[in-house]
Amino acid sequence: MAAAPARFSPEAFGNYYLVDPLAVGGMAEVFRAKSFGEAGFEKTLVVKRILQRFATDQAFIDMFIDEAKLSVQLTHPNIVQIFDFGKIGGDYFIAMEAVEGKDLKSLLRCQAKLGEHLPVPLACLIIHRAAKGLHHAHQRSDSVGLPLNIVHRDISPSNLLISYEGQVKVADFGIADADSASHETVAGALKGKYSYMSPEQSTGSPLDHRSDIFSLGICLWESVTGHRLFRRSDNAQTLHAVREGQIPAPSEYNPRVPPALDAIVLKMLERDVDARPQTAQEVQLALEDFLMPSTPDRLVPALAQLMHSRFGEDIRRERERLERGSKIAAQLYAGTVEEGVLDFTYQDMKVVPELGSTTKTVLGKGEKKDRKSGSQAGLALGAILALLLMILAGLMLRSEGDAPSSAPSEAPPSASTQTPEGPPAAVSLPPSPAPAGATEPSPSSNTSGGDKRVTRSKASIDTTKPPPSPGPVTKRAASTPPAAATTGPGFLNINSTPWAKVYVNGAYIGDTPIRGHKLPTGAHEVRLSNPRIAEDKTATIRIKSGETTKQSFSLAP
Repeated sequence: MAAAPARFSPEAFGNYYLVDPLAVGGMAEVFRAKSFGEAGFEKTLVVKRILQRFATDQAFIDMFIDEAKLSVQLTHPNIVQIFDFGKIGGDYFIAMEAVEGKDLKSLLRCQAKLGEHLPVPLACLIIHRAAKGLHHAHQRSDSVGLPLNIVHRDISPSNLLISYEGQVKVADFGIADADSASHETVAGALKGKYSYMSPEQSTGSPLDHRSDIFSLGICLWESVTGHRLFRRSDNAQTLHAVREGQIPAPSEYNPRVPPALDAIVLKMLERDVDARPQTAQEVQLALEDFLMPSTPDRLVPALAQLMHSRFGEDIRRERERLERGSKIAAQLYAGTVEEGVLDFTYQDMKVVPELGSTTKTVLGKGEKKDRKSGSQAGLALGAILALLLMILAGLMLRSEGDAPSSAPSEAPPSASTQTPEGPPAAVSLPPSPAPAGATEPSPSSNTSGGDKRVTRSKASIDTTKPPPSPGPVTKRAASTPPAAATTGPGFLNINSTPWAKVYVNGAYIGDTPIRGHKLPTGAHEVRLSNPRIAEDKTATIRIKSGETTKQSFSLAP
């Protein structure tokens, strides 16, 4: 689904109060919502409702109703629970469990930006939990014991939700197929995401639950490699790749994947449905055996730690929005504010200032006292800021007037170097002994343990350095000797697609990703080589004293 709208005011929707827009899709919109009851009872949930322009599309309404009827029969800790279904003012809706967290797609994107693989045991934990939920759906029967024969048909990273506490849930049975469905599945019609389809789904052939197992195998392959398996430049090429079924072992892209996990993934991705695991429970048990002597339950704290380390700022903003939206919703429920005059919006709260300035929230009519008490302080602060800006402008003008007109501009950075960054903080797993097949190798001896800054994307601003002084520029006499150059070592981070062996000045230093490799200041020749790729990549990288230089390479032919 697309991003939520920038402007939104909490509103009443039947017995629910919509407090935070989460996403808008092609046919439905999703909100975080609140419900209230006696003695201060309140509950946070999610409301999904059909967009107005599709309210008369009977085929879509039938599919929406089928999703509600089907999902409400699935009660499992690894499936998003459905609470309510109905129609309010002409709008069909589903009320469901609220999962405070992110989907697997968001987590993989975050890891990719940091140039890191998702730890193998945690990737297995996520897929293990999803397999448990899918097995429950696949074997579900109706009230008289007849199998429902449910096939999700849209298993993908965006439909695997991970809570900030490390719980995993399968979501969105919107296009699921089942014997109880009232809408008829058209033969040959393709529904789902092309790059996560099974070969039989990509041709419009009849499906059973083993199609979901193939799709889950794609999710596992991508989780441990950090790469897309079937996605190509257009839909036709993507479908062709799915049907061809040329699938490399995950260890070819991530050498930390052991052979035992290669075997599990490749079996899930067999083109022949009879060669795959025949139930999602088989996948679940195979991953449990692989993780031994550790257990999935003991890995949950590590997954929660990873989620908090990656999305800490998102958690703060989401909870702030929920708290403020809930306050307005409670006023709506109590009848202490008028809906038509609410001016509470999330427009400013969704903007994250680059340099850490605070966000502004406009409160509703029920908050006039707080706004009034703060307005006088705001005016005083505004006057002080205006005065400071005038002083700053004068200093800048003096600076420009004193600077020599022939001063050379700063040379642009070399194309082979990136913004200096510190090595990323490591994700620690539980203290229990790691499984023989699943243990992540200890970091390379090249990794620096002193710098614990988290790697930023290359487009971010380095706020660790103080801004330049706006004061006048002092001209240096021609006879003044230059300052002595710092000759301490620097550090190198290297990532590649796919993985590669890395040689610096002809010496092998390890396989990508390389983190915090210490090098002397100056230029160095770096060569990357992958046994499956005929052509190596060579580049010259300049190391600066005390800084970490990051470089990414693509070795794809």
